Amino acid sequence: MAQRDGRLSDACAAYCFCPRRQNRVADNDMVELFDIMATMLELGGTKATHTNFARSLVPQLNGNTGNKRSAAFAQGGFNLTEPQAFDEIEPGFYNPKTCLEHEHP
Repeated sequence: MAQRDGRLSDACAAYCFCPRRQNRVADNDMVELFDIMATMLELGGTKATHTNFARSLVPQLNGNTGNKRSAAFAQGGFNLTEPQAFDEIEPGFYNPKTCLEHEHP
């Protein structure tokens, strides 16, 4: 939990250090962990070869407005063209989650 404007929030700051960047930038955009992947790939001059919804943070690192999110999610659906992403159906505690992935991807 982080504190924002005197209130507790589950928002957490994301920090990125880029040695070639001279200016420090602070931005309040909502980001997700996988956005770091898209950022590193863009800085490296390449692209992901798999389907993903990550957004590069390079615009924010350059002091510009990024592609802002209205929400951040911890778990998403599964792309039917990527069966390797599906968990095996498990008994026990995770059974409802793993069944849901297969029944409603």
